[in-house]
Amino acid sequence: MIPNLIGVNVDDDNVSILFDAALSAGEQTELDGIVTNYTYVTPAPTIRYTSNVQPEANKYWSSTFTLLCDVPVDTEWTIYSIGILGFMDPSMTDYTIRISDALNGNQIGIGTYTNTGLTINTITGLTNLPSIPGVIEMSIKCSDANKNKPVKIKNISICYI
Repeated sequence: MIPNLIGVNVDDDNVSILFDAALSAGEQTELDGIVTNYTYVTPAPTIRYTSNVQPEANKYWSSTFTLLCDVPVDTEWTIYSIGILGFMDPSMTDYTIRISDALNGNQIGIGTYTNTGLTINTITGLTNLPSIPGVIEMSIKCSDANKNKPVKIKNISICYI
């Protein structure tokens, strides 16, 4: 008799597999290999709200941090990630986006990018988020300052959970 699968229960990293009959030694060995290689993945939180922000300008070339935008922050929801849609000229080395709390100067997140095609670069793992309503600043710095070969930022999306 071929065993039929009744169900699979997963609780974090514990896996229980139920059959209506006993497995053969070979079937048990194969199943043990599958279960041993199982890795629990924490599901991403549900995004409750996304805010799209237009940058101050869409071309940047300064080798020091230059303001992209200021964003008011309401603490009703928590910022989960920030996505920046943009690209750099192929002759550049990289560019860096920094996110800071405007009221106390704490750095919230930072990312350095090298994409030369239009890409959404996501900054996650944000820390030092404001605990009271305030303003966050997003700034950009280019590795190679050249007005004729800028970084272009099209949009900024802020995802809240």
